[in-house]
Amino acid sequence: PVIGFSLLDQRGAVAFGSNTQIEGSAVDLCGEGVIEIGIRRLSLLSGLFYVGFAAHSTDQAVQYHRFDNYYSIIIDPRRSFDGRVDMECRWRMLPTGNEVRGD
Repeated sequence: PVIGFSLLDQRGAVAFGSNTQIEGSAVDLCGEGVIEIGIRRLSLLSGLFYVGFAAHSTDQAVQYHRFDNYYSIIIDPRRSFDGRVDMECRWRMLPTGNEVRGD
C-alpha cells in the first residue's frame, strides 16, 4: 500500500501533499503498527488548513482508506512575512566584484 497525507488551504487548494511512494519509503505490513512522518518545519502562511490521509494501491486503483479534511489546524507563524510560504532567508553583503551573475 501507499500511505499519504495532504494539506489543503481554506479554499480547498492543495498546499502540500506527499506519500510513501513519492518519498521512496516502502511500507511493510506484517502486523499492527504505526506509521509516523516527521516534518522539520511548517513553512506556511497564517491561516486555516485541513489535513487529509489516504491509503491506496500503488496504481491508485484501490482506495483502502481515505480521510479528506480529517483534521483542521490553524497556522500562526512566529515571524512576519509576505506571500504563501515562509522561506528561510539569509542575507549577506559582498564587496563589489563578487556579485553572483545569472548568465
